[in-house]
Amino acid sequence: AAPMCGGGDSSYDLPTGGEFKLSKWQRTGSVFAVSNGATTLIFGIGEKGIKKLRVFEGTAVVGPIFSVHEDETGQPVAVAVTKEDGTQIQLMDPASGNVQPAMFAKGYAAADHGPAELLLMHELRSGEHRTVISAGDHSFAGIQGDKVMWVREEALASIHQAVFYSRSTAATLAERQHKLPQEASQGLAALAAQLTGLPGRLAELVQEPTALVAAFTAWVTPKRARSRKEMKLAPGARAPTSCEELRDFGADKLVIVITASLKLFALEATTSEIVWQKYLGASGQACDAMADCGPTMRLLPSSSAPISELLLMLPAAGGHQVFWIEPLTGKIHRQEALPA
Repeated sequence: AAPMCGGGDSSYDLPTGGEFKLSKWQRTGSVFAVSNGATTLIFGIGEKGIKKLRVFEGTAVVGPIFSVHEDETGQPVAVAVTKEDGTQIQLMDPASGNVQPAMFAKGYAAADHGPAELLLMHELRSGEHRTVISAGDHSFAGIQGDKVMWVREEALASIHQAVFYSRSTAATLAERQHKLPQEASQGLAALAAQLTGLPGRLAELVQEPTALVAAFTAWVTPKRARSRKEMKLAPGARAPTSCEELRDFGADKLVIVITASLKLFALEATTSEIVWQKYLGASGQACDAMADCGPTMRLLPSSSAPISELLLMLPAAGGHQVFWIEPLTGKIHRQEALPA
């Protein structure tokens, strides 16, 4: 029961199953949310006490909408849920609990970032909405409408442990194997086009013998294909441009890190590009919630072996969670619970 301003007590019986907790950092006035991880209930506080407005599956977060309009009476609130393949954002009427059609932004998902924890929205004069959302892995994302504009991996500011993993030559070649058929077909088509035009080019250059050799060499030498792959580099990082810049470190290494938010990253050692990431916070317990804890990881049998597994131990209620993970892809091979 909760005493309301100017009135008596008001109460609501929460459903059984799991411990319900108030969501963090709620700045929505008379609207608040409670969740047990599987279900989120959103309540409103009015003159007649507490009123249940809506129920969402998963962990939902409510946030204020900052509008340019002077009259903000009846201003809706924003509600967001991170799902397995993206983030669902809706506007909700705080009086009735009615919601507008959902906006779904792909690219910021619970599998990589965990449940949503903080939400802010800005409504422009044009009616367009811009959203800033934070999740359980401490990352922030900027969303415009239904498109993810940027993501900041703030979890990398709280690295707990890091290990180097040297990819074997076989594994490196396997990563590039799927590109070979396409590159080969493109190369054969280009070669056929060059051979078709060879007689005409020779006729043009036969009058200048000194330029013939240089022109022919430049023409038949294949040009180096440029990779158009978009890389997610850390702020201030620069991709190396020559073999000399890679010589002192080694281009075959991954840096695998575990952060305080229990998130795994695999980074290219020479460029800081994120190769894969995996959020494991739902499987463990954050270190700031326990007196003696901390994730531990180790490569087995060694960091330089052709075939290795990443052994990861996370603190959890009543013991630990142990994972066996593929270092190249982040795939979890096996998971077990160990009692304290």
